Amino acid sequence: MGKHGNGPGDFEKPSGIAVNNDGDIFVSDYDLDRIQKFTPQGNFLMQWGTPGKNPGQFDSPTGIAIDSHNYLYVTDTYNHRVQKFNLQGKFLHEWGEHQPISTVRSFFNFLISPEAEGNFNYPTRIAAGPNSTIYVSDAYNNRVQAFSKDGKFLFQFGGSGFLGGSFRVSSGIAVDIKGHLYVADFYYNRIQMFTEEGSFLTEWGEEGEKIGQLKGPTDITVDDQGGIYVVDWGNHRIQVLHLNGGLD
Repeated sequence: MGKHGNGPGDFEKPSGIAVNNDGDIFVSDYDLDRIQKFTPQGNFLMQWGTPGKNPGQFDSPTGIAIDSHNYLYVTDTYNHRVQKFNLQGKFLHEWGEHQPISTVRSFFNFLISPEAEGNFNYPTRIAAGPNSTIYVSDAYNNRVQAFSKDGKFLFQFGGSGFLGGSFRVSSGIAVDIKGHLYVADFYYNRIQMFTEEGSFLTEWGEEGEKIGQLKGPTDITVDDQGGIYVVDWGNHRIQVLHLNGGLD
């Protein structure tokens, strides 16, 4: 479905995608600052959003997630916020503003401070957990933040660094049916796995072009059989990884 253009059903730079329980498809367009909705067969249904900073407007929307209550969440990247809608495009809520964390604070994981909680430095991707916890990749703050479905800050994890549990630009994020989190670490060319509370479990990947190596992973999704699908951006491919067992 879709072709290059700005008419209904067309795309300039499609960036995020989500599917609800009925199979309807929602796609964000990074350049056209809008969300489009399609049938499972790819037929255009509706769209919403225009360039701007007001509620329901966007400045480069990227990630989309739909929770178990059928609310849709969008990372509005250059407005440094998350917006919440119903599946008919009605604006419901927003949270976040621009708040960079200093390099020193981030490196030493001194992340918890009142001015940093709930604010972002280029949020890129978003995922909804089984209990409707909303996880946001706060990319240039090198962390993941967790919120309630109403945008209440719950906790955060990460920080700038190369050890497991740290990031150098957190990008794609996904949650499996057991609540495990998977986060793409863009500049360290790896995928990291966490508990639903943000405790580090394991990691895969290193820089390179061979199978199992990565070059700038940007997005990720998981299936119910333990398959991990990675957008290996710099290698121009999709890679599929599998859990090695031993993790619940």
